[in-house]
Amino acid sequence: AICGSRHLLITSAPIAGSLSLAPPCSSSAAMATAYKTISVEKKAGGLDICTLNRPERMNALSFTMIRELTQYFGSLRDDYETRVVILRGAGRGFCAGLDLQEESDLTPQPGAPAKKQEDNEAMAPKKK
Repeated sequence: AICGSRHLLITSAPIAGSLSLAPPCSSSAAMATAYKTISVEKKAGGLDICTLNRPERMNALSFTMIRELTQYFGSLRDDYETRVVILRGAGRGFCAGLDLQEESDLTPQPGAPAKKQEDNEAMAPKKK
């Protein structure tokens, strides 16, 4: 059974002081998946803090980040303990949008392996 509703808070404001009431969760369900471009902290009381972690690119959305965010938010479907997710950006900006410098990765360079099909599908608009 699904336990109540869930909430998502997106913020670029510092929130460290407001999180002092939520110590890290020690349950085995809180074991974090290793991500390259995001970090997820599971706190007690059903709170997750998901941080976009590419401050050198102002947290611009890369193919990898989109795939990791999709994986993380998809995993919440079966996670009945998480009730609130705070989505924030590391560094001085929340998110600069799509990483346009990765666009060159869509065009295969001579001798370079082709971009994975799953990366292209992650960026494509969903058909209704």
